[in-house]
Amino acid sequence: MLEKEPGVYNIRNDIPSKSPEIRITPNRQRAAMNGISSSDIAQTSLIALRGSIATKLKNEGKETDVLVRVKKETVESIDGIENIPIFMDDNIIPLKEVTEIFSGRGPSEIKRLDQIRIYNVYADIKGRSTTETLRSIEKTLKKITSYENYYVGFGQEYEDKKKSNQSLFIIFIVSVVLVYMIMASQFESLLQPFIIMMTVPLSVIGVSYAMFLTNTSINAMSMLGLIMLCGIVVNNGIVVIEFVNQLREEGHPLEEAIILSVKTRLRPILMTTISTLLGLLPLALALEEGSEFQAPMAIATIGGLSVSTLLTLFVIPALYVLTEKVIIAYKKKKLLA
Repeated sequence: MLEKEPGVYNIRNDIPSKSPEIRITPNRQRAAMNGISSSDIAQTSLIALRGSIATKLKNEGKETDVLVRVKKETVESIDGIENIPIFMDDNIIPLKEVTEIFSGRGPSEIKRLDQIRIYNVYADIKGRSTTETLRSIEKTLKKITSYENYYVGFGQEYEDKKKSNQSLFIIFIVSVVLVYMIMASQFESLLQPFIIMMTVPLSVIGVSYAMFLTNTSINAMSMLGLIMLCGIVVNNGIVVIEFVNQLREEGHPLEEAIILSVKTRLRPILMTTISTLLGLLPLALALEEGSEFQAPMAIATIGGLSVSTLLTLFVIPALYVLTEKVIIAYKKKKLLA
């Protein structure tokens, strides 16, 4: 299945090679007739093959474990294992009388997750984003008929990543709402903060463009960059709208106040944006070892902030004028009525 996926190579698994083993299976009926339980058989076999710490020997303040076990030569063959004695009161019963012993081959290692035996399949990806590849594999897995005895799915790391992305998306929504509530209390208006919040979707355009140009996948770090933008990009809108309100209170007409505000605030907005972009540039370039992990956050922030700053100088004033004209027209219509 993975071999047919484009960009997937070096496919491997951790299924261990089979090694010789001797299996001891209790015969419950015979064991019950002799008054022997499965735990007695297991304990006797364990002591005989691996030994058991009977006591500790103290010598000059040091304790040494005393291991009791059957002679190694005795249990090196199936015949020796079959004759391992089980002591029950006055009787000595050979292990072969209450068990079925046979040799075979089995896995040298068994991995379990939530008490379920698992095998992992690994692969490397080249020339394709991880997200795109995982989505393609997930679609293929859904087409596979599920059987009662086994299940095919992604590993725990993938599931944790999905939960992390969902949590970050919720945090993004909460941050947008909190920023809006703070601005609503500052401006004492519900409409003007909504206009300023339009800088957030404008920044998403820049984030998408930057991720596409740099061939960077959307991951947890890029989502953190998007969350950071919620608090950064609104600053430009706040600066412009607040100064417009001040000019209108001084008696300037609407259009004149908009033009004057943008002209006056253009320089500080550009200086702040450029200094922020230059500060994030080394992190985005990932020049030092280990910085590749944080590069998506810087790339998302740079793309979103640069595009949002340019569009804010045009879109936010235009929205402000449009909404103010609609409000003025509504008030006039209400007075005439």
